[in-house]
Amino acid sequence: MCEPYRVLGPSKSHLLGRESEVGTIRESLAKEVAHSLMLVGPKFIGKSVILQNLDDLLDLPEMGYATHVYWNLAHPTPKSDEDFRQKLYDQVRRQLLPARPELKDWFDGDLKPFEALDGALEELGESQDHSGRRILLVMDSFDEVLS
Repeated sequence: MCEPYRVLGPSKSHLLGRESEVGTIRESLAKEVAHSLMLVGPKFIGKSVILQNLDDLLDLPEMGYATHVYWNLAHPTPKSDEDFRQKLYDQVRRQLLPARPELKDWFDGDLKPFEALDGALEELGESQDHSGRRILLVMDSFDEVLS
């Protein structure tokens, strides 16, 4: 059964009528140096739906991204800085390794999570494959961590 207005649950909600917002996001992320983008609005307006569907809406490899990491910080909210770092490491590792298996050595060694992540991202950035040198890291519900 199709539920176009589903917000919570295991499946993604469908994106209806947000072409303008997606176009703005596409333009911003397609820039040579897209450092950060913030999607702000009232609760329940559809921000999370847009973020969850970015990988389906954008041709990320064509835009130079190796992978897309979607992380909802509200489920569960990290309890400490160390917990945040570990969860960030786990999220990026889970999405990056299938896309770039040559980075496996960084994640399977004895390095601390942030050292491994730093090394893997540095190698990714120095890659000769210009089509996949960036990672789109989407952190949803960031206000949960700040509160």
